[in-house]
Amino acid sequence: AYTDEGVAHFQQQLELVHDAFKAHVAEFRPTVDVEEVATGDSWLATHALENGLVDELATSDEYLDRKESEGFDIVGMRLQPRQPRLLPSLLRQA
Repeated sequence: AYTDEGVAHFQQQLELVHDAFKAHVAEFRPTVDVEEVATGDSWLATHALENGLVDELATSDEYLDRKESEGFDIVGMRLQPRQPRLLPSLLRQA
């Protein structure tokens, strides 16, 4: 069940994200009319492109391939399970 406090908290968090979005657009997309795009609506990628919120549409693979062809080094990362720590392992065995 929703509570008044929970709804108020969610609204506050939503407003923080909205304010951050507006500040980001104003700083990094100075030619974009912030009030026109910062309506609280979500933007599909094609609409974001039409409104100047993104420079292009590409998959992450396409972007990385292009950057690599431009001379950038692409560094891969892979998550691995955490190795057990020695002390807790020893304590469990005792």
